[in-house]
Amino acid sequence: MKKSSGFTHGFTLVELLVVIAIIGILIGLLLPAVQAAREASRRIKCVNNVKQIVLSMHNFHDQNGCLPPETLLKDAQGLGILSKLLPYMEQVNIHDLIDFKNPYEEDEGEEDYSGNETYAKIRVPAFLCPSCSIDQSSMYETYHQEKDCYTTHYYGIAGAVGEKNVSSEYHLIRTAQENSLSFGGQTQSGGPCPDNGLFFEDKSVSFNQITDGLSNTIALGEIAERHYQGYLAWIRGGYSFSPYGPVLYVSAKGVEWPINVLKNEEDPLFPQYKTFYSSGAFSSHHPGGAVFGVIDGSVRFVSEQTELKILKGAASRADGEIVHF
Repeated sequence: MKKSSGFTHGFTLVELLVVIAIIGILIGLLLPAVQAAREASRRIKCVNNVKQIVLSMHNFHDQNGCLPPETLLKDAQGLGILSKLLPYMEQVNIHDLIDFKNPYEEDEGEEDYSGNETYAKIRVPAFLCPSCSIDQSSMYETYHQEKDCYTTHYYGIAGAVGEKNVSSEYHLIRTAQENSLSFGGQTQSGGPCPDNGLFFEDKSVSFNQITDGLSNTIALGEIAERHYQGYLAWIRGGYSFSPYGPVLYVSAKGVEWPINVLKNEEDPLFPQYKTFYSSGAFSSHHPGGAVFGVIDGSVRFVSEQTELKILKGAASRADGEIVHF
């Protein structure tokens, strides 16, 4: 009989290090796949949010014969698109709390507004992209307003900004220069205000005015990027700093820039991308593009490589530019 030595064979240090290295490599290969799967799930949720909002626009139109305006500045009611769509998104309880006969800022000049701002502190998940970590108004850090108010990442399309061909431009209510004000020794601008899309101040658009076709006209776009500084309370619509301007579109934006330009901090126009209210830069944390809702009820993930002229053509309702994207 062979005599036992009393020792058992185990891993050597080299073998243990090799096993640890292999496990590390496998985890490194698996982690991007897990992250990609999570992002895919978040993007699906974002698409569903946009779908729900666009369908609520249809329900609003069916009942009222038109889409809601971006805001009613002439009546000093700074309440936005989303506040008016609440009943059509199974959010009647929140809608019934809002006082639509009074402006958003009932107690202007006080640090903490009362009234309708209170209801912006209610978080509505359908108004927020799950891929963006910023979900509250950015106004408190600068102006000490809208504390604890939730924002939105989805904005109506006010229209297109710039030239539509070599001889003419899209119509603007105000250019960027006209929509500026000297404040504290500096020129402040809310950006140009278009009215060739679906949502702009003091007027409502009906489906029969969308002569480019419902399937060729975008109604909603996503701004869900950490650099953007125009995040305001989701209940708010357009408003003005003074009777002389500038007017800021809050619940709708004009299409002026390519998709995802907010990711390029080296661009000389970056300060405008992140601050212009009325023509915010549509961007997202989804790789490669952003989510847009078409007024026919469909939702599309639009690539950041899409030509700007195509995006602008889709942003205008009746310019004769029939685009497919």
